[in-house]
Amino acid sequence: MQFGSLLKHYRQKRRISLREFSRLVKLGHSYLSEIENNHKPAPNDVSLMKMTKALGLNDEEKIHFFDAASLSKDLTDTSNFHMPADISDYILRNGVAKDRLRKEIYSDNKQ
Repeated sequence: MQFGSLLKHYRQKRRISLREFSRLVKLGHSYLSEIENNHKPAPNDVSLMKMTKALGLNDEEKIHFFDAASLSKDLTDTSNFHMPADISDYILRNGVAKDRLRKEIYSDNKQ
């Protein structure tokens, strides 16, 4: 399912109007409508995190939500990889994970 359709599904499932959701996540309702109709890609990671909180998504729903969001970005631009927001947030907050990834990256580059 495309990101916008998934967002709309979760919002309607929780019986939150588009205008109320707009207020909760501090994004314009017309912008959100364009996303829900798959005319725009997912918003930035900060907005995505606000959306998951406003929607009260469970862990499984968050996985689908963040993966769909990253896939909605411009995939034709191969120089611009989009990591799901939950993973990038975890890495940024977790020094051990960040250090291990960097060690892995730099050891791969030496081979």
